[in-house]
Amino acid sequence: MKKKYKNICVEIMYDEINKLVVQKWNGEYYEDEQFKDALKKTVEVFNTYGAQKLLSDTREQSIVGGANYAPVIVPELVNSGMKKMAFLISDDILSKLGVFSFITAANSPRFIKFFRKQKDATNWLFDKE
Repeated sequence: MKKKYKNICVEIMYDEINKLVVQKWNGEYYEDEQFKDALKKTVEVFNTYGAQKLLSDTREQSIVGGANYAPVIVPELVNSGMKKMAFLISDDILSKLGVFSFITAANSPRFIKFFRKQKDATNWLFDKE
């Protein structure tokens, strides 16, 4: 897996063999603009490398805004080739709320699912359920 981008809120990596983009969100506080920039970089990785799946690890993510950006970014990801998106979520209620509000704003598409365990998420992403 190769690192493609890193800022204060996220590290974005790409697995060329599995056409998988991995976002590893951290616990730092960040502004909406930094969040939006990370999402734009994710779309850029999809466009550049022909990715098809996204694993978004939000287990350490702090509270963020950006839900209003979901209706824009999710269609961009789909248009860039995304077929499935798995979220790894923590037990922290505020972190979960941020993730759920983002997905709700994107009209809760069926190709997005939530998991607590990475193995379950990757099994679903690669149809190994």
